[in-house]
Amino acid sequence: MVQGQVNSEILDGMEDFTFESRIPEDSFGTGDCAICLNAFEHGQRLLVIPSCRHVYHTDCIRPVMLRRSTCPMCRRQISLEDPAGRNENESDSVV
Repeated sequence: MVQGQVNSEILDGMEDFTFESRIPEDSFGTGDCAICLNAFEHGQRLLVIPSCRHVYHTDCIRPVMLRRSTCPMCRRQISLEDPAGRNENESDSVV
């Protein structure tokens, strides 16, 4: 099977965030980017792949997603679905 790039709808739907050093390291696995192998540092932009919850530096993962449509760590197909099956763009609501 030939791997293509992540489609633009998925790329546009993924939002990165600014890492803050007060966030527990356990929230991001080892606390390192699996692409560049550098630690996440306060103020850096990070991106979580919703379908597998792996975290990367935004500047590291975006170019990878333009070449392939799977997570570099687990090879799961990149999508906006989180592991629980909830769409990342759906809001949490209490009834």
